[in-house]
Amino acid sequence: AVDRIHLRNLRSDSMAASKKVEEKYQRILKECQKRPENRTCFDCHSRGNQYVVLNLNVFVCTTCSGIHREHNHRVKSVGMSTFTTDEIKAIDKAGNAVGNAMWMGRYQQSENMIPPESDADKIRAFMKM
Repeated sequence: AVDRIHLRNLRSDSMAASKKVEEKYQRILKECQKRPENRTCFDCHSRGNQYVVLNLNVFVCTTCSGIHREHNHRVKSVGMSTFTTDEIKAIDKAGNAVGNAMWMGRYQQSENMIPPESDADKIRAFMKM
């Protein structure tokens, strides 16, 4: 009986520690999300960046998250998913500013306009460029 109680206490302690880590990660993620460069979608620049594309470590909107999934990119919801330590570190280090420097460094807006958030087909075509 004592062993069962001890085991239950260990599980309870482990779950409490895990919950604290998750809460810490959510705080870090929310702080990242609030940075000026991360307040809009990486792809279409709409407000409401509720997802992270883990392949790029950028914040995106619901529409663009679906398009990234079509490209087999790993996408997680900021509020509904759990994140690993490595994912949190990568997101904290990167974000939309780093993504823009890396992926949009040679982008010429005069040649190709960023599509509006309401046009998923144009966003999809823009991502393929």
